[in-house]
Amino acid sequence: MSTLLRPPQFDDPSISRLARSLHSIALAGLLASLGYGLLVALFPATGQSISPLISIGLHAIILLAARTRFVLTVARVYVSILWGLLAASAYQHGGLASPFFLALIVAIMCAGALFGLRASLAFTGASGLLGLILFIMESRGLLPVPELAFTPGELLILLTLTFAFASAIIYIGLRDLTHTLAGTSEAHSALHERATGLEAAAEVGRAAASFHSLDELLPKVTRLIGERFDFYHVSIYLNDRSGKRLVMRAANSSAGRQMISGGHGYNLGDHGIISQVGMSGQLHVSPDTRTDPLHRLNPLLPNTRAELALPLIAGNTQYGVLDVQSNQPNALNPESVKFLSVLADQVAIAIQNAFLLDEAQERNRLLASLARVGSALTASIDLQSLLDTICNEARSVFGIDSAFIWLLDGLDVVGFAGNGPGREDFVKLRLPLDDQETLGVRVIRERRAYIVNDARTSELVSTSLVHTFNARAIMGVPLLHGDVCLGSLVLLDSHSAHRFTPADQEAAQLFASQIASTMDNARLFRATRRRVDELTVLQGISLAGLEAVDEDELIRRATTLIGRTLYPDNFGFLTYSENRQQLLHHPSYWEGEHKSPPIPALSRGLCWEVARAARPQRVADVRTLEDYVEIDPHTRSELCVPLYVAGQVEGVINTENHRINAFSEDDERLLTTVAAQVGIVIEKLRLSKEEERRASELRGLYEIAEAFKTMTDVQETYGTLVERLARLLGADTCIVALIDPITGYLIAQKPGFGVTDEVLNQVSISPTTAGRLWNARALDVHHSNSPSENPVIFETLSSFLPIQNLLAAPMSRNERFLGVVFALNKRGGFTDDDTRLLAVFSSQAAAVIENTRLYADAQERAIDLARALAKQEELDRLKSEFVQNVSHELRTPLSIIKGYIELLDSGELGEMPPDFGEPIGIIRRRVDMLNKMISDLTALLETENVGLRPQMVDLRSLVEFQLEDFAVVAERARLNLKRQLAPEIPALRGDPEMLRRVLDNLLGNALKFTPVRGTIAVRLFRQDNEIVLEVSDTGSGIPESELDRIFERFYQIDGSSTRKHGGTGLGLALVKEICEKHSGTVTVQSRLNFGTTFRVALPIDPALESHPVG
Repeated sequence: MSTLLRPPQFDDPSISRLARSLHSIALAGLLASLGYGLLVALFPATGQSISPLISIGLHAIILLAARTRFVLTVARVYVSILWGLLAASAYQHGGLASPFFLALIVAIMCAGALFGLRASLAFTGASGLLGLILFIMESRGLLPVPELAFTPGELLILLTLTFAFASAIIYIGLRDLTHTLAGTSEAHSALHERATGLEAAAEVGRAAASFHSLDELLPKVTRLIGERFDFYHVSIYLNDRSGKRLVMRAANSSAGRQMISGGHGYNLGDHGIISQVGMSGQLHVSPDTRTDPLHRLNPLLPNTRAELALPLIAGNTQYGVLDVQSNQPNALNPESVKFLSVLADQVAIAIQNAFLLDEAQERNRLLASLARVGSALTASIDLQSLLDTICNEARSVFGIDSAFIWLLDGLDVVGFAGNGPGREDFVKLRLPLDDQETLGVRVIRERRAYIVNDARTSELVSTSLVHTFNARAIMGVPLLHGDVCLGSLVLLDSHSAHRFTPADQEAAQLFASQIASTMDNARLFRATRRRVDELTVLQGISLAGLEAVDEDELIRRATTLIGRTLYPDNFGFLTYSENRQQLLHHPSYWEGEHKSPPIPALSRGLCWEVARAARPQRVADVRTLEDYVEIDPHTRSELCVPLYVAGQVEGVINTENHRINAFSEDDERLLTTVAAQVGIVIEKLRLSKEEERRASELRGLYEIAEAFKTMTDVQETYGTLVERLARLLGADTCIVALIDPITGYLIAQKPGFGVTDEVLNQVSISPTTAGRLWNARALDVHHSNSPSENPVIFETLSSFLPIQNLLAAPMSRNERFLGVVFALNKRGGFTDDDTRLLAVFSSQAAAVIENTRLYADAQERAIDLARALAKQEELDRLKSEFVQNVSHELRTPLSIIKGYIELLDSGELGEMPPDFGEPIGIIRRRVDMLNKMISDLTALLETENVGLRPQMVDLRSLVEFQLEDFAVVAERARLNLKRQLAPEIPALRGDPEMLRRVLDNLLGNALKFTPVRGTIAVRLFRQDNEIVLEVSDTGSGIPESELDRIFERFYQIDGSSTRKHGGTGLGLALVKEICEKHSGTVTVQSRLNFGTTFRVALPIDPALESHPVG
């Protein structure tokens, strides 16, 4: 019950005010409802008024609901229900005259008290509208008639309760107003304090935004708090790196600055306000320090009477304590404590931001360092130098004295790289993996990080190691790559015992991860780089094989490329000596920085064994070999592979290293591949050199052959022969000696090469000596580099010339011995290739000499033939002149004879006797035959001597014109003349008169040899690039045996005196010669008793192909 009677409280002041007012109104309404119930009980009027139970229940519910978070909704519902109940009662009990209508003022006042003026006016308007409605209904008699009316006493009591309720509401309103006015005054005072706090907070915020360094920010904050809140001492304590002590970092008082210079601070867990706040993270308020048992008197601050210590917490991290002290007791009110708490949170956030900035900068330095590590990786593939660089970066990033890296090597851990004091001692360390005193080994074994902030008292590290490296703080992190631990990174500092923090461990772990990744990347990079270098080497050898001109250049380039790229300590080729009894170092042998004495020839040792056994050997430590030949004293491991050329070992490829077990199977496989490739290239170079030599020989022989083609002079031939031979063989002297056909002696021919004509005049070898050296069955080349090899030739020639060595090759032609070619005195002696070359040359020289002789004979015969030809040409000219003269002399009498014959035949000289007709016809025919013969002879002579008179000829028109002339003759002879002329025939370039003779002769022959009712067909058409004229007949045909001769001059098939058809035998010969003059052809096809076809084909001139004709 007491809870219901107590006003409710809420965090929101406006809600609290509304809840208190609603609670008071509901309580007053409940009392009024109880009074109304008492009235109903004393004066029963059930059914005429609101049930007291409804009103009591409503206000009881409102009392309970006013304590819920839905108080605003409850208040609205309450006012609405109250007004509705009173309006309904007014309607039931008399309308405007009902006391319930008057009671609506209670609802209006409740609305105003709870919600203000707008709500009061709204319910006033609703009540006025209700009164208007009741007035209209009452005037029209629509209101219900009350069964019972209130007595004056009842009405008095009811109105009294209404006024009492209204008075209570007025009281509640006045009370709220008084409370609001009082709150306004307090709020103004609080607002001033809040403004001060907000101003301080704003200045702290601006300071936090302006200063990123705690050394600048914290003094500014303490000064602002001291000035704004009038505290005589404000200080800020921060956790040190160990996290176990609070150290004063800033203060606004001179005493505080004095304490800062003295390193003032408190250990967490000590007795005292600041220590307890630092431990608990809860603020501590001491209104009077004299009564606070936690307060510790500070001699530098004797006037402190009140103190507030606030934890500086941001997120889940406590960074320190804000401590404020006043020289007045009870100077810390709740509002100031609240504002200082807000300021403490703001300062904590600023400290956090500063720490985050420091961490970000530290991380940036770390990332920059890692970037430099990445750059170092690309600049060097040597792991030790790379890790030394990483250690140097670690020293710079963490600001420490030394950084070392341990690497796992089997069951041992070795000091591999480092930077800082003690490095030289560290890199010599090799410890077992189960070592218990060394932190770096423990980190590898347990695969976890360790921080030892007081190394001198820790059991995790040995005292000797601490003493050696003067370490006060040590941190070790594992180098993990996936699930594999590669080693550990150990950082040492000699200045601070609490140097390393968990944040440092996190950064170091990141650094270690990068180191592990870098190591793996370095391994992959070295493998990739090695592969690239190997491919570069193989490509370089291939390129050297294409560019090198000889084996020495190839080996030199391969040695330089492989030695500098893959094996910088020692690399090179060793090849067999000429007698294959020793291995000789090639002059290009790469020895790196070591310069050994002159390298001796080897006939024992590793390289010799590899060459003899023809299989590679890889030695991990050469000092274990008993028969090892030491050249470089630094060599510890060696790899040697045989060098094959054309299936035979020609030497070895050898490489040495200053480290033990420096070569792997990959190295052996690579050098084996290199050896195979170099061997192939050497073989190709040798073959190429041999091909070049042979090509040079062939070019020399070809040049000699070309030179000999134009030679006709014998002396010139000998001089050129010996000069070219000397250049070809490189001999000092060359001589040609020929057999004298009379005496049989070998006589030297002049000129020679490298010898005077006086000496050549003396060279004469007897037939006996020549026969001992050469005979028809064994004409061999004699190859002698010393007198003992061929004493006969040396004795024979040494009497004429000084001789050191010689080649002598016989010259023969068709098994006929012509002479000998001598080549003398070549530096270095003659070779088998020279012998082969001289054999080819001697055969060529024999042919040249024989051809020269034949040419001379042919030249004499040519002169005789030229004389005979000139004589024949003169006879032909005389013959042509004779024929022309005879033809001219015969034409005139034949014309006179033909004229008189025609006069006799026409009867102009008188009538002839009948028996004269046949003789005159014979005379006329013979005269025509003679004219035809003269005409043909004249045409033949013109064809031979005068030539063509070319012009553009329309062959189709020419054929049509000629056919018109022969059509009448054919009709008289009762022959069928057919024509088939193609419509589009291009123009020809030719002599139209001669072409007309061709057609005349062919048609004349067809008319002559075709029987009555026979057929003559003429076809003109184009075939490819020719125009074809065909003349066919169905005559008697030509025997096949006669076809080859019908185009000869004066040839007739029937040459007897009784032949049926006349003729001279010149027509077809004339046709053939005219066609040939036009670059054409004439052919014939004939079948005895079936007919003949002559076919003339004339070429088309491309320039006239599209020329119009007509």
